[in-house]
Amino acid sequence: MTQWEPGQHVQGHQQAEEMAAHHMRRLGHPDARATPVGPDGGIDVRARSAIAQVKMESTYTGRPALQRLYGARADDRHLQLWFFSATNYTRDALTYADGVGMILLTWDHQGRLTARNAAAERALAWRSAPPTAHPVAGRTAGPVVGSTGRPRLVPSPDTRMRASSRERRRPGLRGWLLHHALRVVAVLLLLVLVGIGSNAAELDAASPVFRDVFAGVGTAFVLTVLAAIGQGVYRSRRDEGRR
Repeated sequence: MTQWEPGQHVQGHQQAEEMAAHHMRRLGHPDARATPVGPDGGIDVRARSAIAQVKMESTYTGRPALQRLYGARADDRHLQLWFFSATNYTRDALTYADGVGMILLTWDHQGRLTARNAAAERALAWRSAPPTAHPVAGRTAGPVVGSTGRPRLVPSPDTRMRASSRERRRPGLRGWLLHHALRVVAVLLLLVLVGIGSNAAELDAASPVFRDVFAGVGTAFVLTVLAAIGQGVYRSRRDEGRR
């Protein structure tokens, strides 16, 4: 079978199939291979999670060609459907592809791809965001087929962790009060101290009760400030450790 390399002029249908398999390997299907010469049942490229048809014709690709690829999938509903055309697609074909979640692409004589529907745009976007290895099970974030047959990107654990971190940074009023409880208490105690001091003339400043209350509030204020500082240092070191 004639091989094809990126940038090489596509010559003949066999090279077109090799070109399609090459792009599918780059776009999330590393085991994609062109089928051998001979009856292929309407499938030119196979992978464990996708099949593709390649057309090298001078006329627009119509709905019947897409229906044949859809029928070739049979009961293997987990398979993504990719279609590569050397020209373009009829309006009826575009509507049909959107209904079944088929990826429609066109290619030029140098094997450069152009997306022709939303599913293809998502597939090509995968090229600009390489897979991220899963730290536990060795899985990767990549295009998978959902219940509608449309490809979607699965966020990696790192992405989910960053999203969760952003959510933690946006607490509501209750969360804000809990997060800054010590600071709130310190401010309230300071206000009490200021209030007591400003009314010292009206109160009996020489009485033991006044001195005990003033000393108690002052001590609580100092301890609260120290605790708030300690909490800030602890959270700062914890966040540095997470990064």
